[in-house]
Amino acid sequence: MQIPDGSRLDYSTDKTKWNRYSWGWLGDKVPEKSRGWTDQTLKRKVVNRLQEMAKGHTVLCHCGYHLCEICQKKGRKLKEMIGMNGSFLIKHRSREYRCPAQVEHYILEHDYNPGPKPIAALFEGKWKTRADEDKENDREMDRWHKKRAKARRAEERAMTPEQKAARAAAVRLEKFAQEKLKQLRRDGALVSSSYTTKVRNNHTMTSTDG
Repeated sequence: MQIPDGSRLDYSTDKTKWNRYSWGWLGDKVPEKSRGWTDQTLKRKVVNRLQEMAKGHTVLCHCGYHLCEICQKKGRKLKEMIGMNGSFLIKHRSREYRCPAQVEHYILEHDYNPGPKPIAALFEGKWKTRADEDKENDREMDRWHKKRAKARRAEERAMTPEQKAARAAAVRLEKFAQEKLKQLRRDGALVSSSYTTKVRNNHTMTSTDG
């Protein structure tokens, strides 16, 4: 997958996070402007830094392994190609730098040069761990729930008595269907994916007839 260096785009989560700097998502070629190193000592330092941090700072490892598309394009055999999993996230000067864990391979094998901003982040920034990412995701989720609850309260205040009664009836119906589903599962009954819908419909018909 190719994402231009410096882009705010991301392959997995929110796609326009304003302070994100993505780099190293090369796809099947290294851009001409990002190819080559005039300072081989710096190149080795960058690779050493990536190897050092890979031991405990690889995050977002839930999207499967990715084979190098450049090697694939060159016709290399599967057993010769590198396969990596996860990403590196670095906080530097209020910006999040994100790259694939495979970036070391791109530098060593394909002479990729990410440029001065990511290199500065590598050495000066704070590398995020999985625990850091989990905590941030929990905070984001908590903020989302609070925002959703606030919107729901505002929505309820604007509802008519009839709308409130209809919503309460829908909640009771959903709870009834879920309880029946749990009961059948406890009893070992085979339950189709559409059973909840059937329970709702039958219950609604029974309530109407009664």
